[in-house]
Amino acid sequence: LRTVTGVQTCALPICATYGTATTLATSGGSGSGAVTYTKISGSCTLGGTNNATLTPSGAGSCVVTATKAADDQYAARNTSDTTINISKAAQSTALTLSTSTVVYGQTLTLSGSGGDGDGTVSYSKASGTCSLVGATLTPGDAGSNCQVQITRAESANYEAQTSSAIIISISRATPTLGSLSLPSDKVFGDAAFSLSNPTATYNGSAVAGAWGYASALTSVATFSGATATIAGAGSSTITATFTPTDTTNYNTTSVTATLSVSQSTPTFTWSNVSATYGDADRKSTRLNSSHRT
Repeated sequence: LRTVTGVQTCALPICATYGTATTLATSGGSGSGAVTYTKISGSCTLGGTNNATLTPSGAGSCVVTATKAADDQYAARNTSDTTINISKAAQSTALTLSTSTVVYGQTLTLSGSGGDGDGTVSYSKASGTCSLVGATLTPGDAGSNCQVQITRAESANYEAQTSSAIIISISRATPTLGSLSLPSDKVFGDAAFSLSNPTATYNGSAVAGAWGYASALTSVATFSGATATIAGAGSSTITATFTPTDTTNYNTTSVTATLSVSQSTPTFTWSNVSATYGDADRKSTRLNSSHRT
């Protein structure tokens, strides 16, 4: 018996993707000799049975050869160096925003995370009334449409990825109200009095709107507009409610304070109390009383 050197032609896969193992295969050749693979250079490792599993360690390329072992009829044969092109992988981790809500009149600094690789993160407006400069979003009216997208740029091993449109929720702002000032010296029987409206501001600017007043106990005080009428002694919570003119962008809000009304002290006077010594007893003396009015 003698060994015959047969002509063998081996064709290897010429592409792979970072992050995905590839099984090498050859075609052609003769005989029953096993095919094994050897890494020559590049960004990969070989392992598994006969080193046939190629695992990319980075995008780029990897050079390998295949060897078909000798058998009883054929001598061993190597392929020439073959370059496996390793492409960048698609990013599979979703891109998300840490916060997707903003209050009218404020700004939101977008902060995205996710994606794969170390590519830079950037933002773009997809649609709506908001505006976007870099990562700073300025909303339009409360309740209006605003959608943004996040992009993580390509890196050494990953292609770029852009998220689907993310909805930004724009909520109404709540004005800041000043304190409600109430008199502290009111007595039952005092005349009606008017209250001064508290301040209503947002971001340091006045907010237009109307005020309404209500007393928790109408037995103590009642209101017509901002005018209070004292109904009796006691304490009652007074609520001042602010309704903004722009109800699209501002919430109705209120402030409270306690009104205390003291009891009235009656004033007594005597009538028909004159008498002369020796006069008979008088029984028609009258005591008159009145309270503060």
